[in-house]
Formats: sequence, C-alpha cells, structure tokens
Amino acid sequence: MAVTTWIDGLKFPEGPVLMPDGSVLLSELLGNKVVQVWPDGTKKVIAEPEGMPNGLAFGPDGYLYCANMGGLLKPGILGSMPGVDVARLAYRGGSIQRIDVATGECIDILTECEGHGLRAPDDLVFDSSGGFWFTDIGVTDHDTRKADETGIYYVPADMSTVKRVVRSTVPTNGIGISPDGSRLYWTEYLTGRLYMRRITAPGVLAEPDVPFGDCIFTHPLPVTWFDSLTVGVNGEIAVAVHNGTSQGRSGVITFSPEGAEVHFMAFDDDWTTHVLFSFDGDPTAYVTLSGTGRLVSTPWHYHQLRPLYGPR
Repeated sequence: MAVTTWIDGLKFPEGPVLMPDGSVLLSELLGNKVVQVWPDGTKKVIAEPEGMPNGLAFGPDGYLYCANMGGLLKPGILGSMPGVDVARLAYRGGSIQRIDVATGECIDILTECEGHGLRAPDDLVFDSSGGFWFTDIGVTDHDTRKADETGIYYVPADMSTVKRVVRSTVPTNGIGISPDGSRLYWTEYLTGRLYMRRITAPGVLAEPDVPFGDCIFTHPLPVTWFDSLTVGVNGEIAVAVHNGTSQGRSGVITFSPEGAEVHFMAFDDDWTTHVLFSFDGDPTAYVTLSGTGRLVSTPWHYHQLRPLYGPR
C-alpha cells in the first residue's frame, strides 16, 4: 500500500490524535512540544510542556490530556539522537497534564499515586464514564541496576483518586479499550507481549483465570518491542512495534481480539511508535515513524470508533 509522508524533521513524534478538520495533533517526545500537523506539511506549535510529552487524548471536558514521561534520567539512546537538547530533557518526574489547545496552557494535574511519584506515564485512554486508564513505563538506571515497578493506573471522571490496578515489573506501554468497552488491552514494551483483561466496572478488572493468563500474545525472537496500540471498529488490535535496530520487526502488527496475529505491515524506520485510524471516509492509518521524525498515512482496511471526546 502507498505511504504518504505528511511531515519529517519532527523530534521523535508520538501520541497522534485525529482532529475534526483532518489534521493530526501529536507530541514531539524529544522536543518538548505538542504540535498540530496538516497533510500539506504545515505545522503549528500548540503547547510546550516541560519533560517528555507522549500519549495524548481528549477528555470529556474538551481539554487535551498528556501522559508526560518527565524527561531523561540519563541521555541513553534517545539523548544521542540528532538535534536533541539534553538539558531541556532533564528528568523532572512523570505527570498527567491538561492542555488547553486554544491557549497552549499546560498544567500538571496528577504527579503521584498513593504517596509515590509517577515515574514515566506513557499512554492513556478515556472510557465512557469519563475516567481514564494510563500506563507508566517507569525509569531504569542501568548504572545502578535499578528499575521501577510499573503498571496500569485508573483515574475516575471526577479525578478524585488515582489507583494502580495492575502491577508489572516490565515496562507497560500502549493501552486501549475494545469497542464495546468490555476489554482492556495493553502492551509490555521490552518483552513484546500483548495483554487483555475484562473490565467489570470503571477502574475494575477481572482477575485472569490462571497466573499470567491475561497475556494473549508473546512475540518470538528476534526481540521486538511493543509500543502503542489502537483498537479498530472490528475489535482488532493494531500494535506499533520496533526495537530501535535493524533486527526484529518494525511496523504495525494487527491481532484478533483473542490475540492471534492476522496482519503485519512493515515501515522503513527502526522506531515505528504509534498508529491510529480514521473514523470516517476512506479507512486510513496514521503512523509515527520516530527515528526519522515522520508522520505518514496509508490506506487501511478498517476504521476506529469515533473518539468519545473531542476538543472544546
């Protein structure tokens, strides 16, 4: 299928959100920016959050919510990429931020859970009750061999609390909800795993029948990292995969609701990080290729549901 480049030169694009006018909002993870991009390559800066803005989603109040990873504890692979201002990416602690798209105002609304600071929120998704789920990928310090316990968190519509619902020792990344709202899907980044649990109430998940029974797919060798995901109207789960090298696969893998691989499309970038789909018109996929700083689009074979919430 033909692939069309909208824009290049972005500093590690992530978290695309389709706007009513056909443009796309996305975060520049290594550029401290949320930008709006049009098919002709026009770019407008919407906000400049400190830290490392990643996943984006509109809430029921019409504000844009951002999972902010907080910055880089140490430069590492990302800090060595061309044009990266490491000083601006100094780690400040993770947060969930609220952004006014009209004014660019950006404020931290959540910085801790149960007395512990958020470490590196990665992605988020709102449910029909107005609450939202988010992942925290955690921070790893390879020099001291210390890594955070990560997990899946839930915040109710009134934002009165935040609770960790799933604990994980491996970084969690992408997250999404089935079209009927009954299933929560998420990815484990470094293990190449896809998980599913049934949602029994807002913020409540059923326990798996057997230990680790919620893992519905594990990618075989060579190692392939599972990044963000989007759920189509047919219930299929599309996962952006990569491993930052020429080994493994980089592209979009589509899975059945039960976790069987049904389709793979490769992209010419070692960092395929996010995918979303149109919700009307010709079915189209929008993909962030972060290694080369591109947002691209390509014809697809299904839509995603129209988002529950949009801009004010």
